[in-house]
Amino acid sequence: MDGALLNPPDSIDRNGIAIGLTAYVLWGVLPLYLVWISEVPALEVLAHRILWAVPFGAIILTVRKQWGEVRVAFTHRLVFAVFLAAALMIAINWLLYIYAVQSAQVFQASLGYYINPLIFVVVGLLFFGEDLRLLQRLAVLLA
Repeated sequence: MDGALLNPPDSIDRNGIAIGLTAYVLWGVLPLYLVWISEVPALEVLAHRILWAVPFGAIILTVRKQWGEVRVAFTHRLVFAVFLAAALMIAINWLLYIYAVQSAQVFQASLGYYINPLIFVVVGLLFFGEDLRLLQRLAVLLA
């Protein structure tokens, strides 16, 4: 394997950090935007999010040359059904988030996003027999 893949240059690390920080800032500003457009019904905001995601997703698929994978997903019923169920769950999640922010429930929505991963840790421990390493246990305790 190429040594450059195992030890990427520092610039790649800095780019990743910058991209991550940008994502967190945008996520933090999103509620302000949703409040600003609160006159627009939550379902319409969600519809625009879906509508505008399609062409941008198509551009990404084209650049990455992944249309073949999309074709496979559309031709296998089980894969398509799983993707459709996931898309429906994401849409419901976003609709509830948009509605919560627009109805001045930002704290409650944020708390839900904070608690959700912790609940999945508990589910993994109780129902799937997963075990946490020491640092993972510490992270859960700190959370």
